[in-house]
Amino acid sequence: MHRGRTLTEAKDERVAQRRHTPTNKARHSIVCDYREQLAQTLEDSAKWRSRKAEECLDRKRNDQSACALCAAARDVAALPDDDPRLLRLIRLYETDDDDAVGNFLEEEHYIIARHGFDSDATQTTDVLLSALLKAADDAVLSSLDDQLQLQDDQMRGYGHDL
Repeated sequence: MHRGRTLTEAKDERVAQRRHTPTNKARHSIVCDYREQLAQTLEDSAKWRSRKAEECLDRKRNDQSACALCAAARDVAALPDDDPRLLRLIRLYETDDDDAVGNFLEEEHYIIARHGFDSDATQTTDVLLSALLKAADDAVLSSLDDQLQLQDDQMRGYGHDL
């Protein structure tokens, strides 16, 4: 017993208290903001595809893409706060690596714009999120390679060849 409670009750209380700390509330807000932003981006892209379908520009594929993007927007909006894919994508934005974020944003735009459009594009929300995760990883690795190359060039410029 711990102050009139079982150890399990005391542990459960500590866990509940930790979950309600400002840090966790702030984290919750970050996850909610990112999830809403991604869902809105998907929805905006779906609206654009719908307008393109109305213009009769490749109507079938634009309709397919609009439907896939609408479904993805709903799916993303329904993801829980602890979804590991959301948390991994958020980590990219929490870095100080502006190059990696910039590279990712370019690729994110391309992936979302192509979602559901044709057979080589992502078709489901799970595949879309996997493609975004791969793009985030690739952006970080590319930025790291660039940084290492720059350091190597700088060292060579100073006569410190390894």
